[in-house]
Amino acid sequence: MTQNVWSINLENGSHTVEFERGLWSTKHTIRVDGQVVHEGRSYATDFGTDDSFQIGTHTCTVHTRSYWTKTEYDLSIDGLSITTGQPVLPRIPLPKWAWIFIVACVSIPLITLGGTLAG
Repeated sequence: MTQNVWSINLENGSHTVEFERGLWSTKHTIRVDGQVVHEGRSYATDFGTDDSFQIGTHTCTVHTRSYWTKTEYDLSIDGLSITTGQPVLPRIPLPKWAWIFIVACVSIPLITLGGTLAG
């Protein structure tokens, strides 16, 4: 299980934000001060998620970005990362039409080799 914890100070006091994600499961949970504020699920085709919730008047978002060998987590408050202080760009989803090209690229060796791998 992966767990990230951030401590933040806002005008209404300090808060603890916890993000939990199963290692093999696609479920994830966000807690603020021990209370569950968001439960979600990601999919194998997702390369990241943006899960938003409120703390007082502030919009907070946990950003998950998956790369081939690692996954990065960040928390933003009102669009600014608490790690870098820079605006966080929203995740751009893979267009649906891109899957046609992915399937075609996987199919080419199968078709040209007659369904067998060269030995």
